[in-house]
Amino acid sequence: MQVPNFPQGPGALVVDETGFAKKDRASAGVARQFPGTLGGVFPCQIGVMAAWATGAGQALIDRELYLPREWTDDRQRCRAAHVPHEVGFAVKPRLAERMIERALPDLPEGRIWVAADEVYGRDAAFRALLEQPRLAYAVTVQANQTVLPRPGWRHAARLVERCAAEEDWLALPADPSQLGSRTWQWWVRRIPDPDTEIGEGAWARWFIARRRPEAPRRPRLLPGLGTAGHTRRGPRAGARRPLVCCARNPEG
Repeated sequence: MQVPNFPQGPGALVVDETGFAKKDRASAGVARQFPGTLGGVFPCQIGVMAAWATGAGQALIDRELYLPREWTDDRQRCRAAHVPHEVGFAVKPRLAERMIERALPDLPEGRIWVAADEVYGRDAAFRALLEQPRLAYAVTVQANQTVLPRPGWRHAARLVERCAAEEDWLALPADPSQLGSRTWQWWVRRIPDPDTEIGEGAWARWFIARRRPEAPRRPRLLPGLGTAGHTRRGPRAGARRPLVCCARNPEG
């Protein structure tokens, strides 16, 4: 994949979906859907996007069009919209996986974080695809996500409530945001794995919580994979913002 002005150096490969309002029925993938970017259920197309973001900048590098089942089950409609016959239904995490696999050969090996929201984070197969080649990642999940199938680890939000003491939260400055907050508080805990010895530099699964100081009871929850060094220098959650920046300014 050749991308003009590709930001170099270590960075985050960010995947997320965005919606494009459409009122006609002929454009491929148009259906009444809920794209978060439009703030409700609207007739629209949804694209799953991939962006590469570094300290030097960000760029959109790939995209996949999401086709709802009402489209893939109607081959005549697909033909009229020039959708190839071999294209079938795929959930958004599978579309994201295709883009990640296409992007990896052109990204700096060992210097990549993958970031995604809960549409992808709650999908166990998506996380497994990242773990197999040791891709460091941080993905958001819902409050009731099971961290481990064992007592005390089955409910993500309760784990934070029970284990995260006030003095354990670390405050770090955030990038400028429309939310107005310039500080996030972070809490990190390694997820125990009885089959793995964890030494210096060894890979492990981590559980990360992030909250705004003015809303301490509403933390964002992120399982992740990386070394202890990764957890100290990885991308700040909220790394999906490069997609917003690229959508507003596709050339830069």
